Amino acid sequence: MTPLATTSASRPITSGPWRPPPPPAPRAPRVLVPVAEGTEDIELACIVNVLRRAEAQVVVAGVGLAAAATAAAARSAPLALARGLRVVADARVEELAADAPFDAIVLPGGMPGAQHLAASPALGALLQRHAARGGLVGAICAAPAVVLAPAGLLRGVAEATAYPAFAAKLRGAMSAADAGAGANVGRGAVPPTCAVVDDEARDVVVSRAAAPLAFTVVTSRGPATALAFALQVVAQLLGEARARAVGEAMLVDGATLARVAARAKAHAASGGGA
Repeated sequence: MTPLATTSASRPITSGPWRPPPPPAPRAPRVLVPVAEGTEDIELACIVNVLRRAEAQVVVAGVGLAAAATAAAARSAPLALARGLRVVADARVEELAADAPFDAIVLPGGMPGAQHLAASPALGALLQRHAARGGLVGAICAAPAVVLAPAGLLRGVAEATAYPAFAAKLRGAMSAADAGAGANVGRGAVPPTCAVVDDEARDVVVSRAAAPLAFTVVTSRGPATALAFALQVVAQLLGEARARAVGEAMLVDGATLARVAARAKAHAASGGGA
């Protein structure tokens, strides 16, 4: 066939049936993972590692980093996690705009790390605005009871779980949030329907906030469930196939991957979407 034209690299462009251009590659979701002194080591590592394997854009943001002469110096200050691992965050939570377009905010647990997350006004404002936009929220171990429930972010959510020792605190925090419902993103009229799941057979729980908001909440129990939790976040953000591919590459057992897929399907079937 006679070439019609040539490219700058002298490759012929030939005639043929027209084909539509390929669709643009999907935008990688942006995920905020806050970290503080005393955050649980395994939970942080699982969340960040699995999400980056899934090609999400993960920003690890430090909470409570002391002010320094420069922002760069503050960011580079290492944070000591609950079991002694030291990490350097990508940014300080205070540097992130309140309307930053994150697709998910995922909270590791650990103590006193979860307390430090709860005490951060900057993170609290990000969470409230993120939920109001319908973004996915994840929390594991102590974080559902120590961070989400006191902020009113579990009001109107059907069910949630946490580390077993925090089950009673989770119930109490939700009761307190009910009493001050006006602080819950303007959702004081939403009934306090959240049931606390304290069952080791249900290591990850996917639920959805009631109208007028519509954000998905993924909660989990602790360090041993952190891998399944992180894969569930991948499934909700990027689909079951991506979660399975990441899990299989990590040699995650088939039963765990089947449960991740089943939870995602059940949530979608209930109208939950991502």
